[in-house]
Parts: sequence; C-alpha cells; structure tokens
Amino acid sequence: LGCGLSYRKIAEDFLKLKRDVKKAATNGKRAVSLFQEIQDPQEEANGWHMLAEIYAAEGDLAEASQCVSNARTLCRSLKDHLAETKAMECLVTALLEHDQFQEGIKVAKEIVSVHHDAGDREREGFALISLAQHLLRFYDFANAEKVASAADFIFKSIHDKEGVRVSQQLKDAAEHGIKAEHVQQAVAQRQEFLNLPQPLIIDPGRNTRMQEGFTAFAKAA
Repeated sequence: LGCGLSYRKIAEDFLKLKRDVKKAATNGKRAVSLFQEIQDPQEEANGWHMLAEIYAAEGDLAEASQCVSNARTLCRSLKDHLAETKAMECLVTALLEHDQFQEGIKVAKEIVSVHHDAGDREREGFALISLAQHLLRFYDFANAEKVASAADFIFKSIHDKEGVRVSQQLKDAAEHGIKAEHVQQAVAQRQEFLNLPQPLIIDPGRNTRMQEGFTAFAKAA
C-alpha cells in the first residue's frame, strides 16, 4: 500500500507542481497497478481518479473518460457515491473546458442521479446547483431556471437555508437571462420586419438588461 501511495503522490507532484503530465501518468499507472496487485479497490479507484485528472490536463478526454469509468465501477462495488461523483466532477470540468457542452452536461446530470439513487438529498441539491451554474455559463437560461427550481424544492424540503438562498439566486439569474433573450428576439424580429441593418436598430435598455443579468449570475456563481 505504501509504495502505491508514494507513486500516486509523485504523480500528483508532477502534475500540479512541475506540470509534467507524461511523468505524472507514468507514476499514476504504477500506483494503480500496485493497488490492483494488493487488491485494494478503494485506493485503486482513487488512482484511476488521479489518472483521469492527468489525462484531462493533457487534453486526452477519451483516456480521462475511461479512467473515470474505471473509478466509477469500483466505487459502485464499494457503494461509495461520494468518491464516484468526485471523479465524475473532474470529467465535467475537463469536458466543459474543451467546449464539449452536451457531453459535460450529460455527466453533470448523471452526478445528480448518483446522489439521488444514494438517497443523499443534500448533495443532490448541490449537484443541481452546480448543473444550473454550468447551464447559465453557456446561456441555457430556460433549463438553468428549471434545474435551480428543482434544487430549491429539495433544499426547502430538508430545511437547508443556505441551499435555498443559493438556488433562489440562480433562479433570479436565469429569469434575468430569459427576459433579456425575449427582448433580443423581439428586437431581431423588428429588424427583420423593417429590413434595417443592425446599427440602425436602437434598443436603449439592452445594455442595462444584460448588465443586470450578468450581475445576478455573478452573485449566484
């Protein structure tokens, strides 16, 4: 066990301190192999999670995804939904950073499901908040509002005041975005009807609306 932990620590140092992903991957693989040899599924799962972070840093999302899949299989056998979702969060971040929005949101939704199936209402609520924040960042205001509302319902049911506060802030930010979108659509339709170029269309409240939407989102995020 000690050697495996040492290799994993070395891998972490190469990744975070020296930014050498190749050496980090080499040591991460050694750690996983050692944990497999001594049949320690918990540490093996942690090792796969570490490798997923390494491959994500390298931009190899296919390998990162496979490592997360391996970690999830082990975590499910251990009934450890916290370790499972922690590994999944690493993949969500990597996918969104590489503009793979649909894939990232899909994994984020799966995180919600894992917490739900485990009966972990509090973490299910915060997973919904995280999902709503991702949707807001990619301007999917309608779905962000629905997800934030679901989080709000959960937090009210478990009497979590902080969760209610954050989910309501996200709802407000999403509603600001929806209103701004509706006005922009109306302006675009007016432009098309009049057949005028964009510079000639005056929408005096646009900047204020967009600033309000951004401010609300920033507070929620």
